[in-house]
Amino acid sequence: MELSPVLAGLGQYPFARLDDWRADARRRGIDVIDFGVGDPREPTPAFIREALVDGMGIKPKFAFGPLRTAVSGRRVSPPLFESMEILGKSATLTRLRALRATL
Repeated sequence: MELSPVLAGLGQYPFARLDDWRADARRRGIDVIDFGVGDPREPTPAFIREALVDGMGIKPKFAFGPLRTAVSGRRVSPPLFESMEILGKSATLTRLRALRATL
């Protein structure tokens, strides 16, 4: 698979960089919640699809849409779980509580 010129120009793969940042934060004693599952280059893990589609009858696009908007403030954003990692536990939980208050 050929990476886009933008990704190729970054040097280190962005999700490897996230792994490094997460490890560094943990070494510094920061409580990191790892929401990362899989990789955006790969299909959604089967257990997530099964829980949403089979268990709840919801397509992932609709299940994750409100979460994506709550976390990023946009309907189109970087991968949801990685966005949560970058924001950190406190900011992510604050945004998710605000979403819950509107439901």
